Amino acid sequence: MSIKNPLAQIDNLKITAYKTKERSIAKKSGKDDLCFKTAVSVEDFSQFYGIKYKQSGGINTKKNEAKAAKNLPRKLQITIILDNTNLFNADLYKQEATISIVSQVNHFLSVCYLDEEDHYSPQFLVVRWGDTSFDCKLESSDIKYSLFDTDGNPLRATIRASFTEDSNTEKAAKKLQSNTNVTKEVITKSGDSLTSISKEMYGSASFYLALAKYNQIDHIRNIKPGTKIRTLPLEELKKYV
Repeated sequence: MSIKNPLAQIDNLKITAYKTKERSIAKKSGKDDLCFKTAVSVEDFSQFYGIKYKQSGGINTKKNEAKAAKNLPRKLQITIILDNTNLFNADLYKQEATISIVSQVNHFLSVCYLDEEDHYSPQFLVVRWGDTSFDCKLESSDIKYSLFDTDGNPLRATIRASFTEDSNTEKAAKKLQSNTNVTKEVITKSGDSLTSISKEMYGSASFYLALAKYNQIDHIRNIKPGTKIRTLPLEELKKYV
């Protein structure tokens, strides 16, 4: 799916780097969050959705049909134009024109590229544009400079960036799907509660009373470490709500 809007001004494109895959605490640049947010133009905005299939039955059997095996990681591709040519009269562009194109590109790379403090591992990113919020890592970026001033400094840069859905997001979804379809036994640790177990196992804290009822726990706020909590497939647990 592609949205093309040549040279359409957007001032709300924001790419933020986070410390961990949970994306609860943003990295800092001084006192501010480490993020790329600038007066840019988006020339192209594309999203990719894919499904991997597997064949059921043998090659020569009548039931040889393709069945969905898993969803492929989603991809997001954005073409960003940074421009210091005064082509645009908007105040937002005039403000950014005081920052060199090279500095703007380096800022993009410092936010999106490898984390040098963590053994050059990819940054944990969230790309936000309008209603789109995408947990991802940078897969590739192609940067092209054009239109130079008399000193040879670039006045325009085009960044073609490709982001891929964080694989941890896919693993978390698989884990949640597994939790909601089988019976398990959880041994509590210090700090655990029925609320936290419900959220981890079912993606919502709202099933803590059902867990208490199924496990015949009367004092739900006093769960001692080492307590065995049995969980049910979600559809069965709903009978205890």
